[in-house]
Amino acid sequence: MLQESPESTQSGRIAFIKIFLWGACITAVLVGLIFLYVPAAPKGQQKTVSISQYEGAPAATAESAQSASSSGSGEGNAPSAETSRSPENVYQTYCAQCHGKRGDGDAPMARMMSSKPTHLINGPFRFGRDPQSIAQLIRSGSGAMPGFKDEINEQEAEGVAAFVLGLAEQK
Repeated sequence: MLQESPESTQSGRIAFIKIFLWGACITAVLVGLIFLYVPAAPKGQQKTVSISQYEGAPAATAESAQSASSSGSGEGNAPSAETSRSPENVYQTYCAQCHGKRGDGDAPMARMMSSKPTHLINGPFRFGRDPQSIAQLIRSGSGAMPGFKDEINEQEAEGVAAFVLGLAEQK
């Protein structure tokens, strides 16, 4: 059995401590960067981030934001039928981030998803290609697609469904 000299044992401990300290420094820098780029929510409030805040996502118009906040439909933030937004505006605000501006599925968020969004021009549509099925899917969601019942009222969902079917007809 080989006997280690006290010098080699001491140098091994020093090497271990140096590696540990470098790792701790790198971790501290990474944590600092996270706190630098992720702003804290005001005390007592939860921070929520909208998909539209990411680069490449279309921003909601002031008109749609105002109509959504001033509605009293009883469905979360969904605007009432009297304050409906245009189907194209609703599509660009809530759908284009994943399905693409033209419905081709080539959007910034789609590239990061393991389950690719439906190609709205070529399909296939798993839940039917009729406006009622599409409107129901928009409001309830399925799989990776969230439901938008709190953001989009029934009339708007039907309008977006017709808009989506129109994208397929334009090809």
